Amino acid sequence: MGLLGYQSGHGDSDKTLNWIVNGPPATQWNKEPRLLQINFEPAYENHLAYHSRLPHTPQSVRMAIYWSLLNAPTAGVSYGGHGVWGWDDGTVAPADHPNTGQPLPWRQALTMPGAEQLAHLASFFSDVDWWQLSPASDFLLEQPGLHDVHRTILISATPGAELVVAYTPAGDPIRLNATKLSKSLVGTWCNPRTGERQSATPTVSDESVLYATPDGEDWLLTLQPAR
Repeated sequence: MGLLGYQSGHGDSDKTLNWIVNGPPATQWNKEPRLLQINFEPAYENHLAYHSRLPHTPQSVRMAIYWSLLNAPTAGVSYGGHGVWGWDDGTVAPADHPNTGQPLPWRQALTMPGAEQLAHLASFFSDVDWWQLSPASDFLLEQPGLHDVHRTILISATPGAELVVAYTPAGDPIRLNATKLSKSLVGTWCNPRTGERQSATPTVSDESVLYATPDGEDWLLTLQPAR
């Protein structure tokens, strides 16, 4: 099976973010031959963003990474930490990338918050059949990303919708099409910052199933049959 690799890079403009969620990474997979995808270079933690010139935060890194895992049938994703990739001592910016900002010493950069939060990502996806997931935007009744790309919710599901995974980067509630979901599915919230999980109880109507996030941060929602 073929593989498509790409780099979304270190930009933080609306155009750059929209490229991840609506551009080629989110559309090319549906063309023949269909290819699994890996984002080889999402935003590096603590690296200066190209547009705002502010360091990429753990949240902006998580957003790029989780989007990259749900915008297409995925084969994985990479993580980069400013200071680690250049084996820097933390005294100056990398000599061949002077506009990226002064990094932490590489040993300290190894334990930046976003780096340690990848353990929660690995744990989450190890518990689900991620290789069966494909984008399922038609499950979503409301897309806050239409008004602000930073709030774009991405959702994927298995062919029979026995598993549904959604990521909301800014704490927006997730409103789903009730006709797409089996009543046997049970919801669970996963906190991508801590790895903690809690039950997700929806508000149900004839047409929609609404999951309100526990707080205004980013969250992962899983729907699957009770174990």
